[in-house]
Amino acid sequence: MLDSTPPNVNLILLRHDNHANVSGYDRISEYIHHRPFHHAVNPTFVQRAVSALLRPLLTRSDMQWYRKASLITETQAALRWLVTSGEVFHFVYGENSYRYLGWLNRLRSNHVVCTYHTPPNRFREVVRNQHHLAGIDAVIVVSRVCLDFFEKVLGPDRVHFVPHGVDTDFFTPAVDKKPNADRLQCVFVGSHLRDFEVLSRVARDFADTDANIHFNVVTAEANFRYFDGLTNVACMAGLSDEQLRGVYQKADIFTMPLTDCTANNSLLEAMACGLPIMVSDLPGVRDYVDETTAILVPVGDDQQFGQRLRELISDQALRDRLAKMSRASALEFSFPKVARMTQDVYRHVTGQLSTTTDNSAQS
Repeated sequence: MLDSTPPNVNLILLRHDNHANVSGYDRISEYIHHRPFHHAVNPTFVQRAVSALLRPLLTRSDMQWYRKASLITETQAALRWLVTSGEVFHFVYGENSYRYLGWLNRLRSNHVVCTYHTPPNRFREVVRNQHHLAGIDAVIVVSRVCLDFFEKVLGPDRVHFVPHGVDTDFFTPAVDKKPNADRLQCVFVGSHLRDFEVLSRVARDFADTDANIHFNVVTAEANFRYFDGLTNVACMAGLSDEQLRGVYQKADIFTMPLTDCTANNSLLEAMACGLPIMVSDLPGVRDYVDETTAILVPVGDDQQFGQRLRELISDQALRDRLAKMSRASALEFSFPKVARMTQDVYRHVTGQLSTTTDNSAQS
């Protein structure tokens, strides 16, 4: 390490509506000293006028999630870029927010950092033209599954794996938790890239064979339809942060079949709450759990998911061991630790940290 003082940082922030207030990657901003640039949800008259003038940039972005608010916010960051030098501009959701700032690299000596969260196959659909990635000084990926894709575009020296964080002070195991005497509760949380077909078939099988197993499903109301007629499933939406934590803490097992993933808020939150984990076996999942800390099931296999779930239900000692492992593992992904790794990336792009050989800020 050449310099322990972090550079000046500008964070281009985005808040996803489906994330709890205590969840989401933007929470990292609370642990990094920075100048914030928030997505312009309610733009001013001047901002609307500027976005109208720059509308051609919006239409030519060739990015599915790059909207008017993205363009306005990136324009605000550009104004800061033009009056400073040596600073870091970190887009916390690059697939939503970064498109044009790299054009200014020749005008001032600042640095673009982008975090990307989308699996490679989906990323190619969301960001159809990737030429603008060349203007990025460092890419942060929250799963190693994305390393190869970005290394081919930018080279290995500019790509860094830094895991997603979780609030381990808010999401905690229940105090003096007692086993559910009458029925065992499984919890499932989220919508994005979740495999509702597998979960609904598993829940239906348990409804026919074991009414004492109950599933609490926290998701968007549009997904309730997968569980129509199932009396062993309770669907919930619009929970407060405290209610969501309560659902985790009252559960016995976290069950989450997925179709794909990089990092996953719900997985980390369930781990932080000390739940035994059952999840689809995906490379992105294995950046956070493995066979020693969770039950991993082949993607799309409802038969194995149901079978392994029955085995876990019948083995209290295994559930207790996995619960302890979950909490211990989650502590390694606390936001303060992730923030320190992220600041090492900033130091790397500004020349304050010597080059590493493993493309990862996590040893």
